[in-house]
Amino acid sequence: MVSAADSRYDTVSRWLARFADGSATPVDHVAACRAAACDHAAIHAVAEADWDAAESAAREAEIRWRRGEARPLEGIVFGVKSNIALRGFRWSAGIAGRTRRAAQDAEIVARLRDAGAIALGTLSMHEGALGATGWNEAFGIGANAHDPGRTPGGSSGGSGAAVAAGICAFALGTDTMGSVRIPAAYNGVFGLKPGHGLLCDHGIFPLLREWDCAGPLARSAACIDAVMAVLDPHWSAAGAETEKQWRPLVLEDLGGVSTEPAVIAAFERALACFPPAPQTVALPPLHDVRFAGFLRCAEALESELAQSDGRAGISAALAATLDHARGRVADNALLAETARRLTAAIGDDGVLIMPTAPQAAFPLRQHGPANQADFTCLANIGGFPAISFPAGRSDAGMPVAVQLVGPRGSELPLVAMAQRLEASLQGYRAPVMKGLTS
Repeated sequence: MVSAADSRYDTVSRWLARFADGSATPVDHVAACRAAACDHAAIHAVAEADWDAAESAAREAEIRWRRGEARPLEGIVFGVKSNIALRGFRWSAGIAGRTRRAAQDAEIVARLRDAGAIALGTLSMHEGALGATGWNEAFGIGANAHDPGRTPGGSSGGSGAAVAAGICAFALGTDTMGSVRIPAAYNGVFGLKPGHGLLCDHGIFPLLREWDCAGPLARSAACIDAVMAVLDPHWSAAGAETEKQWRPLVLEDLGGVSTEPAVIAAFERALACFPPAPQTVALPPLHDVRFAGFLRCAEALESELAQSDGRAGISAALAATLDHARGRVADNALLAETARRLTAAIGDDGVLIMPTAPQAAFPLRQHGPANQADFTCLANIGGFPAISFPAGRSDAGMPVAVQLVGPRGSELPLVAMAQRLEASLQGYRAPVMKGLTS
C-alpha cells in the first residue's frame, strides 16, 4: 500500500497510525525494513535475520488489527543487539567463538514480543561489547548509516546504524560506558540508558554487571517513550515528574575533554533551551575516570570469558585490548569519588547537560579516539539514567549529539525533555541515499 522508500524512516507512532487507519499494514512495514536492509547491506548492521519469519509474524499482526485486538506495538519491527538472547538466533556477543543459539528470549525481548513487536533478528556489535568503534573482523566491520566510510560507534553499533537506516523502527542495545548513547550520537538517533537495575538483565551476556544497562534506540523521543512503556511496567506512574522544575548543570571546562567545535556548538544550542546560569559541576579529569572504568570493564570481561570458553574464538584485536589492561589496577577510589560528586551535584532535581561524544563519527579504523566514552561513562559510574539525542551536524554533514543525565528514576522526564528539544535541535534526519527520498 505504501512505498518502502517513502516509509522506511517513519516513527513507531506513524506506523501504528497507518495500521489503524488501514493506509499501511505490518507486512508493508516488514517490506520497508527488508528493502532498507538490502540498500544498506554495506554497513553490516544486521548480524542474522529471518525476514520470512518476520513477514509471517506481520500477517498475524494484520489479523489482530482487523479484529480490533492490536497490542501496544502490534506489527512494529525491531532489532536486537547480539549480546541479548533472541530465541533461535546465535547469541554471540560479537565473539566468533560463541556459537551457541539462544534457547529462549531475554526477558526484555519477551516483553516486546508480548506487546506485538516483531523481531527481525540480531544486530552487529563491537566484539565482546568492549569497544566503541563497531570493529568486528568475524562478523563484518560495522559502518555508519550516513557514511559507510565512517564508524557506527559501539558497542551497539549495529543497533544505531540499523535504526538510522530504517532497517527497524527501534532496536535494543546495551550500555556499560556509553554503548547505547555513542552509536545513537554517531548515527543521529535517540538512545536511552536507563538507571541501573530498571530493566531486567536476564538473557544478556554481560560486560560489567554493576554498570550494564539495556536500552532502546529509536528515531524519535516519542518512540523511546512507546518502547519504555512496554519494558517498564511503572513507566506512566512517573508522569508527574515531567512537570517538575529541573535544575540545569554543566561540567566545569567540559571535564577537560578535547571536543570538536561542531559538538560544542550543538551543546551550546541545547544549553540555550534551559534556564540561564546553570550550576557548574567539578569532577576529576574525565580521561582518568574513563580509563579507570575501562580497566574495570576489561577485568570483568576477562573473568566472564574464563567462566565459559576462555579466550578461544576471540579476535587478535580483542586479545590485544585485554592484554593492554592486564596487570593494571583500576583506580576504584577515583571511580567512587566521581560517583559521590555526581550524586551530590544531581541530587533529586538536577539534570546534567553535556555532549554525548566529543566528536562526530570518524573514518573507519580499528582504533578510535581514546576519549569517545569520556562523557558517557559518568552515567554508568553513578548508576543514573541518560538520554542522547541528535543536535545538529558537523561540517562534514555527520550527526552530533547532546545528552541529559538525571537522578535515579528520572527516565520519563528525561525522555520528555528530549522530546521538547527535538524540533529546535533538528532531531533525526534520514541518511541521504541516491535514488531515495531522505
